[in-house]
Amino acid sequence: MGAVSFSFYTTAYGPPHLAHLLAGADDHADLRLAEELVDPWPEGFAFHVHRDQRSTRGVELCWESDRLQVRLLTLASPEDWELAFRFLEEASGGQGRVWTEDGQEAQVPELRERFGALCAQTNEGGAAFLVSRIEAGEAHLTLPGPVRSFCIGPRVLEELTSAGPAAGLTGRLLERIREVQYSAEAERYYSASVLQAASEGEVRFTLAAFGPGVRYLLPEVQFIALVSEDDRELFLDYDALLLLLTGWCRYLDERQVFVEALEGENWSVFLEWARRCAVDPVAFLQGEVPLDEHTARVQAGALELAARLQPNLAPPPGARRAELDRTIQLLESARTRDAEDLDVWGDLAAALGQRSRLLSSLDQPGAAVADQERAIRLLAKLARRHPPARAELALAYARRSDLAASQGQPRDACADLERAAAILVDLQEPREARLNLVACRCRQAELRAALGEGSEAEAILAAAAEAAEEIDEDAARVRILRTRARIEPQLAQTYQAEAYELAEAAALRDPSEVEEAIEVAADLWEGRLRRLEISAAEAANARALRLLEHEIRAGRAQPSWISRVLSARAALLGAQLRHREALAAAERSLALLSELDAPPLELARAWDAIASAREDTGDLDGSLCAYDEALECGDEASPGLQGLERARGHVLRATIQLEAGRPERAEADLAAARRALEPRSRLPSQRWLRAGILHAEARQASLQGRFSDARQAASQAVAVLDLLQDGDPMSEGFLAVVQVVLAEACLACAAEDEARAAIGSAQTVLDRHAAAGLRLGQPAQAAAARVRAELARRAGQPSEGLALVADALAGPAQSGPPHRRAFLFASRGHALWDLGEREAARQAYAEARRLLSAPLRPCELCEVVGEEVSRRGPELVEELRRLRSALAEGEPGSARAAAWARLREVLAGEGLDLGAPEFGSRDPGSPERDSDEE
Repeated sequence: MGAVSFSFYTTAYGPPHLAHLLAGADDHADLRLAEELVDPWPEGFAFHVHRDQRSTRGVELCWESDRLQVRLLTLASPEDWELAFRFLEEASGGQGRVWTEDGQEAQVPELRERFGALCAQTNEGGAAFLVSRIEAGEAHLTLPGPVRSFCIGPRVLEELTSAGPAAGLTGRLLERIREVQYSAEAERYYSASVLQAASEGEVRFTLAAFGPGVRYLLPEVQFIALVSEDDRELFLDYDALLLLLTGWCRYLDERQVFVEALEGENWSVFLEWARRCAVDPVAFLQGEVPLDEHTARVQAGALELAARLQPNLAPPPGARRAELDRTIQLLESARTRDAEDLDVWGDLAAALGQRSRLLSSLDQPGAAVADQERAIRLLAKLARRHPPARAELALAYARRSDLAASQGQPRDACADLERAAAILVDLQEPREARLNLVACRCRQAELRAALGEGSEAEAILAAAAEAAEEIDEDAARVRILRTRARIEPQLAQTYQAEAYELAEAAALRDPSEVEEAIEVAADLWEGRLRRLEISAAEAANARALRLLEHEIRAGRAQPSWISRVLSARAALLGAQLRHREALAAAERSLALLSELDAPPLELARAWDAIASAREDTGDLDGSLCAYDEALECGDEASPGLQGLERARGHVLRATIQLEAGRPERAEADLAAARRALEPRSRLPSQRWLRAGILHAEARQASLQGRFSDARQAASQAVAVLDLLQDGDPMSEGFLAVVQVVLAEACLACAAEDEARAAIGSAQTVLDRHAAAGLRLGQPAQAAAARVRAELARRAGQPSEGLALVADALAGPAQSGPPHRRAFLFASRGHALWDLGEREAARQAYAEARRLLSAPLRPCELCEVVGEEVSRRGPELVEELRRLRSALAEGEPGSARAAAWARLREVLAGEGLDLGAPEFGSRDPGSPERDSDEE
């Protein structure tokens, strides 16, 4: 809605302790967590937090890539924004740095001053968007909320607009969202769940169950599945149900309704008409149900039901909480009647444990702890008389430990885990008990390590290892190794490698273990790549691919697995110059994601990988098409590339245009990227974007003959990248590429010393990567060889320069782009000319011109010819006339026109003037128009 969401970020190099974060930000003792609290925080997992009775949309927290994201949705209440600020303060210690998704930056104490006004601004925009969509004819719109969705359409909008002046509409809208979220009346109704369904033909739809004797709060779905005595499938479309039960429904918002209970004769009468009005969901969605006839039948049923249904005052059965309450009451009465019935004791403890978990999920920790403590007391008494109950007692202690940890009480959590472990050690059932024991010990070790008690954590893990060895269980060993990797980051790679061996074996035996195996493998290959162990990284990825293939064949593969494994595979294969294999991996990833109907963002990233692979194969036009697909994925409701990620796509698209010799066409993409740039921002992501833009601008300026501008832009890019180096081979590789561009520009400006320093730094990285089997890219290596050869020649060592060119032509440039080989042939010509081998030099120059003429690359051709003119002078007159004819079709401002203007300056310096071609007309006998110039 305008901006659908707004995100803040702050650095978090390790998983934040969620329980502490919640406790610190809970200034009003009303925070609620939608998910079960998990500690440590799984990377990439989002938790949703809201303030009871105050939040309208809540706050989303996600830790990933060493940063904590705090995300707010449009129409989030002022209390949600304040809660977001509190989370940022707690996570950063009150003095850290925060940046936003659009590149703004502030210190934590400045948060409210800098961003406090955004709440009102975004909400006014969100409200205006809703109004415009509804006034334009939208039937209704749905906003997810912290408790339930909120639906708004013409009816609710009319209620809101007629309730007061237009200036207060946003405030009334927020209050209406609150009413829907925290409706006291909803507590007396059963909130039906939204169920997802699909036919064999993959027609997807939503439905909710509806049965007798229950007061329902129905969510907005497409169909209602009715519970019938004969268990036959019976579906009503949602609007038909509302019409049939008009007198029994009251609206909560535009589409969600309270429906009174239908029992006895009322249910039978309703079911009679429901059968007449029932539809097949697939046929209905595919337009195979005659709507006029269907609507008439439903209207007739509504009239009859209005007359026949009788008021029903029977009490509703209640929801899950009420059911558990009644169950516990019945079991307590049974225990009072027969205190010796031990089965009743066990059932009562189990029911209390279930209610405890339910209360915990409902963010009622105090009541949850009370129930769990009652369960523990019962199980402790039962275990003394019935020893098998000790296993349940141990699990009850472990569950209470989780509750304690979630409330920021790690010492109490450790104590309960120790009690659980003490019981599990003595249990007679070895395997299950030992698996639970290992889990307890690992969790205990993590808590101890978090408390700074490293020696105690080590002793606990040693005890866990003994338990794992007793049952020879790989799953237990993996758990221990991953725990060690979390609490000993300096040895994480070693532990992860061992864990992967075991996890892979476990995954082959049990499909439920595949995701963990893939995650361990990803940690492994990323660590290997960072140390330039390319073959080892590729091998780890290949093994993960075999697991993925198995899951694909079994129909169990998830989009996240496909993206993680195949994207990494494409990158690793491309790094080893196996470009065709890399392209095949990227294309397969896209095909599989498309089959699974993956989100647009995943598809956009898949297209991005294809674009990179196509570029490596020399298919520049195909690469441009792939970048177009990546940038076009998604829409407002389900976006693809956004923000800096989208800007990066434009930068990469611009570099392809430059590689194709079309500098004027790169400008539109660079302009799009610059719009996302915050010049004063110090965020790493903004600096990476700035470096990418500067690198492209340097290449653009070089192609256009503006070598001083190219030198300045490349120097700035190097300075930016120097600040971002973190030992990652990809980042140091990009720095080397930019240093090569800088060296080329310096050569053109006769700054040999600066060129020598830049190419020296770049060559160090290129050599290290080559020794590891990681090729930085043929263009960079060919360009580096050309710079080094020219520096040697200018230093009076043409033979050394000739040898460097020969090595490059036989090595990295052998199968590289023709225009890169052309520059090497030109350098060869320079060296041969200095050595007095004039005929061989002429042949080298001729080959350089040939490579740049078919297809024509005017900028590079005129640069090469311009250097040749200084040596051969009038000898080139005939070749220059042919070149003038080839450039005659260029329109003013085109690459051809700019190239000829540059060459005329060189010719004037040598006393030559062949006259300018008549741009826009074509000389007879001139070459055919090059399609790349269209």
